[in-house]
Amino acid sequence: MKLTPLDLARAKGPLPQSIWLIAGSETVLVREALGEIEKKVGSPGAIERHVFWVERTLEPGLLEAHDNPSLFNPRRLFVLQVMTPTWPAGLVPWLTDRLTNPAPETWIVVTIAGLERSLRESALYRLFLKEGGVVECWPPDAERWGAEVDRRARLVGLMPTPEARDLLVHLTEGNLLALEGALQVLRLGEGPGPLTADAVGALLGAASRHGPFELAEAAIGGDPQRVLAMTLELERDGAEPPLVLGTLAHELHQVLGPPGARIHPRKLRLYEKARKRGRRFWLDRLIELQAVDLVIKGQKPGQPFEAILLLALRMAAFGWADGGVA
Repeated sequence: MKLTPLDLARAKGPLPQSIWLIAGSETVLVREALGEIEKKVGSPGAIERHVFWVERTLEPGLLEAHDNPSLFNPRRLFVLQVMTPTWPAGLVPWLTDRLTNPAPETWIVVTIAGLERSLRESALYRLFLKEGGVVECWPPDAERWGAEVDRRARLVGLMPTPEARDLLVHLTEGNLLALEGALQVLRLGEGPGPLTADAVGALLGAASRHGPFELAEAAIGGDPQRVLAMTLELERDGAEPPLVLGTLAHELHQVLGPPGARIHPRKLRLYEKARKRGRRFWLDRLIELQAVDLVIKGQKPGQPFEAILLLALRMAAFGWADGGVA
C-alpha cells in the first residue's frame, strides 16, 4: 500500500497494516505523517512507545525491547528514525522478518531521509509496498504552492488576503519548514482571523537587519565568518528558529536538485559552486538538518540557535578558492 501524507490524514478508521515506512527529505511532511500514524495507532487505548535512532546498525536496545513485551501493556509502537538516505547494515534482515512475521499488538514505523531511486527500487522497499504501508513525502509542487500556503494558513486560523498569500508564497519559496515557521510568527503576532500583506511584511520582514535567506546563501557559499555573524544577529534580534531552519532547508534542496532545474539567474553560479563539493557532502548536511529540526521541536536536547549555527558552519566549511577546508 502506498499513500501520500494527505491520503493518510484523510483515511478513516484503524490502519490496515502494522508496519509503515515514511520516506522523504521533506521534514514537515515526514513529521506530520508520523503524527497521523501515531494518532491512529494510539486512539483505541494506551500504547507503549519506543523511539530509536538508527545510523549504521541496529541498537541492541531495539532488539531487547521488541523481543520482551511489557506484561502491563501488550500494545507497542516502535519508531525507527533512520539517519541515512540508504538502509543501514542489519536493518534490512530485521525489517524483512518483521514484515513477513509481524508480532501481535505491535506497530513499527520507519522514517528514512530520502526517496532516491536506489531506495525505491530496493527489495525492502518493494516488500513494504506488498506487506506493509509506504508514505512518500515528496516536496510540494511549485504550481500548487499558493494553494498549499492558503490551506495551511487557514488550518492555523489565519485568513490571508490574496496579496498576503502572494507575499507568503514569495517569502517561503516552496519550503514547508519555512512556511510553518512564518505561520507561527504570524499567528502569534496577529492572532487568528484576517491577514493582510502589510502585517506579513511587518512581522516577517523586520525581524533582523540580515534575513534568513542571506544566512543560507552565506552557508552554501562557503563563508563561515558571515555565517557566524548573521546567526548571532538573527538570534539577538528575535528571529524564529523554524523560519531560519526552513530557509537553510530550502537552499539545501536547491543544491541537491537536478542540474537542469529552473534557478534564478542570480543564484545559478552560487549553486554551481556549491555542487562541486559533492552530493554526499550535501546529503550529510540534510540528515543533520533533520536532527536540528527535532532540537527546535523540543524532541532532542539542545539549544535551537546553537544547533542552527553548527549546521550552517558545516554547510560553509568548504573553502571554495583553494579546495580545502576553511
